[in-house]
Amino acid sequence: MLNLVETPRQRVVISPIGRRFVRAGLEEQKALWREQLFRLRLFQSVWDLLLRQLDHTVDADLVREKIIFAMPEEDYERVFTTFIRWARFGNLLNYDEASNRVRIGSERVSPVALAG
Repeated sequence: MLNLVETPRQRVVISPIGRRFVRAGLEEQKALWREQLFRLRLFQSVWDLLLRQLDHTVDADLVREKIIFAMPEEDYERVFTTFIRWARFGNLLNYDEASNRVRIGSERVSPVALAG
């Protein structure tokens, strides 16, 4: 999903991006991770939703709804947990369990900035 590996003929091979990721320091890994996350429609959709909010936060149930609509056959809570973990690693989003809110993380980046 993140293009870190390729799977030709039932083999697993680290992709060029995967090699960069493995060799990079932590901050560069996080930047590469963010870049790859923005290639996934669910991350783009949630990011766009957050950008439209004045405080850049949404109720986590809205994110869960997006997951349910995008992946109706999947266990949405499990996907939500993975989604948040991946987003946190890249400093992209944060989730506050006490308030049940998802917000833009410490990185103020956009998919447009990453594409350039």
